[in-house]
Amino acid sequence: MDVLLRTGSAFQRVSEASVAILARLERGLPLLFLAYALPMVIFLSITMPAYLNPDETNHAMRAEQVSHGAPLNWRTGPFDAGGTIDTGLLSLLEVYWPILAEADKRVTRSMQDRSHAVTWSGNRMFANTPNTAVYPPTLYLPVTVAIWIGKAAKLPVETTLILGRLINGAVAASLTALAIALAARGRFVIFATMLLPMSLAQFASCSQDALLLSGGALLAALLSRPMCGRRPATGAEYLGAAVLVALLSMSRPTNLVFILPLLLPSVAPRLTGRFSALTVVGGAVAATLAWIVWVAIYVQVPQPHSGIVPMMGDQLRHLIADPLSLFTVLWNTALMYTHGYYVMMIAFLGWGQAAFTAPSWFYILAGVVLLLACATEVLGPPGLTRRQLAVAWLSVGASFLGILVIQYLSFSRVGGTFVEGVQGRYFLPLAATAGLLMPAIAAPAALRLATAVPVLVFPIATLLTVPTMVIGRFYLQAG
Repeated sequence: MDVLLRTGSAFQRVSEASVAILARLERGLPLLFLAYALPMVIFLSITMPAYLNPDETNHAMRAEQVSHGAPLNWRTGPFDAGGTIDTGLLSLLEVYWPILAEADKRVTRSMQDRSHAVTWSGNRMFANTPNTAVYPPTLYLPVTVAIWIGKAAKLPVETTLILGRLINGAVAASLTALAIALAARGRFVIFATMLLPMSLAQFASCSQDALLLSGGALLAALLSRPMCGRRPATGAEYLGAAVLVALLSMSRPTNLVFILPLLLPSVAPRLTGRFSALTVVGGAVAATLAWIVWVAIYVQVPQPHSGIVPMMGDQLRHLIADPLSLFTVLWNTALMYTHGYYVMMIAFLGWGQAAFTAPSWFYILAGVVLLLACATEVLGPPGLTRRQLAVAWLSVGASFLGILVIQYLSFSRVGGTFVEGVQGRYFLPLAATAGLLMPAIAAPAALRLATAVPVLVFPIATLLTVPTMVIGRFYLQAG
């Protein structure tokens, strides 16, 4: 009997200690995130050669257009859309183009000397940037501010873009830390997802994707508070979530489905200030649809690539004539690209011929850690109601399918048998919402602590691996 009592007492002490440790870890999670993220943002901002993040060339050009007082782009021909840019951006691109075009090229002293000499010219010319012309100016604000500062201080173009990366990364990391602090559920998933190499690389770029990722994490956090608290949202939570849905959806229309949780009676407050909840939601939807219509009428053009001329109208007519073919397309795409999507979501850094990947073990370990992050949420505080869980799954699933369908309509061969052009990083904001999709299971605190610790430690592997990858790809000369 004494043995049983002592054993029970020991288990009680372990449980109490685990609860206390978990509470301290969760309180410190935002600061731990920043401690991991900011050094990597600084390293990647400085060491990644200009334009060598995914699509960073056109994103930098879009931000420069906004900084020059041109928030809107226009269609100028059957396959041309964009605006004018300072020719200094093109002069810098010319320096690093050999690395983008040839897989064996490295950064040389000559390249560095030439890049440091490129300044803002004050001369402007049209740049055809159809992939970024469709984006609103809002998510380019951090990079736009950096360009204003760079031009005012007469900094070289490359230094200005590095400043843009640093400011963009600092804002994205801060928003993510705020999301982790606010989340009632899902903070470990957000922590793990946003510290993946691909997320950090997007933070440390001149791309709007930095704010798409961090904004998506913040949206998930705001939704979690009323849904997990089994209460209506406060006015600030509701308005904040609606504004985020609008901002994210104007750049990625598939995010509009995340308006659905705001329509739940258990989430929607009766009033938000002087406006009804329906007015807030309607405003977010109207703003998004207005931008989509504007882009469709005045901006969007087909983007020929690899001998393919995607035509959205023809593709839509094909699907109307044979709607069941879409299931075949999605199945073929899953068979062909699932592994590639995973690799690109975890760590597929660089762009063009400058793209590079992590060691194979890293992807296995990252997958295990992401599963452990989900397990930590399952073993955590109470989750969503069944109705809320169904709406959350519907929102994430519809957004996921929407990404594939839009890419099939706008970027794939007419009548093609698979979807082209989807990048694994497109799914990172959805991955950050996974904490909302998990059921809750009562379990000992010690078990939850055991699943949480590897999640908190894994970013050390990223901090050790990514610098080796970058230096080896760009700065160590072959042979």
